[in-house]
Amino acid sequence: PARPVIRGFDGDRVLVLQNGERMGDLSGTAVDHAVGLDPLAMDRVEIVRGPASLMYGSGAIGGVVNLFSADMPREWENGSRSALASHVSSMNDMGAGLISTRYGTERYAVTGRMIYRNGGDLTTPEGRLPDTALRNLSFGGGLGYRLGDVETGLSITGMNYDYGLPEMIDDLNDSIEIRMDRMNIQSISTLEMDRFFDHAEIRMHYSNYSHDEVEIKKFPQATIEESVAITFAQQTLSSSLLLRHKKKGALEGALGISFNHSALQLGGVDALTPNAAGTFLAGFIYEEVELTETLSMKTGLRMEWKDTRVKTNELFSDASIFENRTDLIFSGALGLNYSSNDLFTTGLQVARAYRTPTIEELYSFAPHAAAGSFDRGNPDLQNEISLGADAFADYTGERVSWQLSFFANRVRNYVDFFPTGETHEPSGLPVFEYGSKDAILYGFEFLAGFRLNNILTAEAGADYVRGYEYTGDRNDLTYIPPLRFYASLKVERGGWHAGPRVRVVNSQKRVAPNEQPTDGYILMGADAGYRFWQGLTLSLRLDNLLN
Repeated sequence: PARPVIRGFDGDRVLVLQNGERMGDLSGTAVDHAVGLDPLAMDRVEIVRGPASLMYGSGAIGGVVNLFSADMPREWENGSRSALASHVSSMNDMGAGLISTRYGTERYAVTGRMIYRNGGDLTTPEGRLPDTALRNLSFGGGLGYRLGDVETGLSITGMNYDYGLPEMIDDLNDSIEIRMDRMNIQSISTLEMDRFFDHAEIRMHYSNYSHDEVEIKKFPQATIEESVAITFAQQTLSSSLLLRHKKKGALEGALGISFNHSALQLGGVDALTPNAAGTFLAGFIYEEVELTETLSMKTGLRMEWKDTRVKTNELFSDASIFENRTDLIFSGALGLNYSSNDLFTTGLQVARAYRTPTIEELYSFAPHAAAGSFDRGNPDLQNEISLGADAFADYTGERVSWQLSFFANRVRNYVDFFPTGETHEPSGLPVFEYGSKDAILYGFEFLAGFRLNNILTAEAGADYVRGYEYTGDRNDLTYIPPLRFYASLKVERGGWHAGPRVRVVNSQKRVAPNEQPTDGYILMGADAGYRFWQGLTLSLRLDNLLN
């Protein structure tokens, strides 16, 4: 599975939302846990960094990824609209299909959709990679209603997702699968007003998530034996109230409160952690101040009360070793933007973020075969405190556009998940341990676009992250991405578009102790497509042309 990584941060340092609320899945807790939403169900994706990210969470050091789906009608026209989409792929013999429909009147709208995806094992230059097949069935439906200044929507979505993990590729008779189920109910209501607060929005979300990590053994007599190594079940209830006020003098912004409660239960012969229940209640404010015609300030403040209760289960039965944690968290961000004209903007942002250790980081102590490691937590971990800065410049012209940013984060008590060099017996898995260190991460991002003429455009970009301890042995951090370059060319004429692209990724030699370096690589590809008429498009994507 693929989880988002922003500037070297992943896990729960990158907050993944669905329509503005936390998804309730477990994608932020371990590398083998997938994000619980099919790509075909996404309407658009927003990336939020800087002061505005404090409206969603205090620990979003890397940023916020907000996934929007159209299951809940928010804007609609009278009449009906339906869609069919299909996706086929040769590298894993995958096929996927989407059918969706919507019907709307002046006052209400209804939607429905279903997605099915099925793929085999991935193809590599050395042949098939065993235990990488997947199967996904998801559905969604919603109802929207509006009357005057009031608009409300409700959606119900579900997902059944099975996928293999290539942990035991040296033994084709042993395999591991994750079998996931997710059901969520979401509601968003808005009210437009002609007062100081001109827009009010209340969001409510409930998620029931579970997945099993299943070990499968095949025997010569064609019999199959399955055993559930770990079971996860999590129920999440969250709600947010956002009040946006109209521009008052030089001031424009929003404030709100949010509530979240989650309950996590684990079972199976290799349960990683004890059970846990977490609750937070937060208040936040975000304001934009117009200082001059060319200079503006953005600021965000968040106060969050967070309570974590640790509970016993079958494998973690000694309650005396657990410690409940209660924290009062203050986070803030400040940014200055300068725009000399409509083409050029530059600015500087500073932010203080605060993250509490997760239950996995504190108490893991079990083989995690689906991730290929024996995980060992550290109950003495302290809260992370990050101080970050981000300087950027953005130019958008008729033929040339570019974006350049430099960033740095200094994180006290940074929690790293690193290999110890030990091997756990009898599982034979390498031991990974959660540890705390003071760390620095810095780097840059650059992207440029060129319109060479009316039919030919080009893009080029690069990004780099460096992460290491700034105290002690000054070791490198684990899982830091290497330097990367990107370039593409696109020709558009009539309904056609086509062009090549290349991604050059450097080797990564700056690795943590006991972590393996990785080689660099070059990926070449191409894209083409044709819009036959309004509503029907065919696109073709080729990846890894040089194998």
